[in-house]
Amino acid sequence: MRHHIFAESDSYKVALLLKPTTFNKSELVENYINPLVNLGLKQEDIIAFTLDQGKGKKPTAKEIKDYLDTLLPSLASLGVQYLYITDTNYFKTLTKEGKTDPHLGYLLNCAIKDYTHLKIVLGINYQQLIYNPDLKTKLDTSLATLASATKGTYQDPGSNIIHSAWYPETSQEISDALDSLYQYPSLSCDIEAFSLMFTEAGIGSITFCWDEHNGIAFAVDYKEVEQEGGLYGVQVDNTRIKYKLAQFFETYPGNLTFHNATYDVKVLIYNLWMKDPLDMKGLLEGLE
Repeated sequence: MRHHIFAESDSYKVALLLKPTTFNKSELVENYINPLVNLGLKQEDIIAFTLDQGKGKKPTAKEIKDYLDTLLPSLASLGVQYLYITDTNYFKTLTKEGKTDPHLGYLLNCAIKDYTHLKIVLGINYQQLIYNPDLKTKLDTSLATLASATKGTYQDPGSNIIHSAWYPETSQEISDALDSLYQYPSLSCDIEAFSLMFTEAGIGSITFCWDEHNGIAFAVDYKEVEQEGGLYGVQVDNTRIKYKLAQFFETYPGNLTFHNATYDVKVLIYNLWMKDPLDMKGLLEGLE
């Protein structure tokens, strides 16, 4: 077990846990310590440890467990509260999570008995930036998560994203909602459908947003029905709402950005303007 101290202290709030191949102090300072200091941490709050990689290409579950049996008591004796882990195998063991990517930017609890007070942040191996510079954004996100956690300002990604939302239900409410969208110079649009085949997809629901925090959403062909055992959603062709949607798309003068245009636009054109798969006139009208 190797460690780096960046400023002498009796205790350390944060421990960086990294593979031995990345344990170059100057590189750690450049990629982790300096950015964390810029985010409000102190060097004397941070210590770094290596993570044993075992004898094979990657550590076995037993090798990880045996190493943690030594590492975790050492961290506890130093007063460590937060772990920044750049090794996915150790991250999965410490959090009992099966995947890593969905947890980038999140603060997780340690799942190891007697150490559940530890908070864990999934980190990025700085050496990966050589092959994939785009990972710099993920590295910045992970460090910002760690910094906000230590300062008590952390919020789960996605919390407080929706500032206002309108979910019209009746035909008149949907008409009023669509009319209200003309005031915005640009909108994003996303649909949910019933099939990947555009001829069978229908338009389950549609969403329009004018910024990242505000928007409207309503059902189109989706209908909730009560059956034995609970409520179920079924596909029912809603020609009235589709007619209103077609009118809106034809007359909205602003810019539209689609969440997945290669699918959404195809489904919208087929459902709103075409009578059948061979209706070229409707296809061209919808495309226009």
